[in-house]
Amino acid sequence: MPEPPKNNAVPGEIDGTKVKEIIRIDGTKLLMQDGSWMQFRKSAT
Repeated sequence: MPEPPKNNAVPGEIDGTKVKEIIRIDGTKLLMQDGSWMQFRKSAT
């Protein structure tokens, strides 16, 4: 069984697309090798 990720762990790739850069301002934004991106933010509500 795989070990669960540690806090603040970010995968090296998602669905076969490599993560190029990680920006941790106002959440965690992943810039992908193909130019796409995704961002995770906590809700204050």
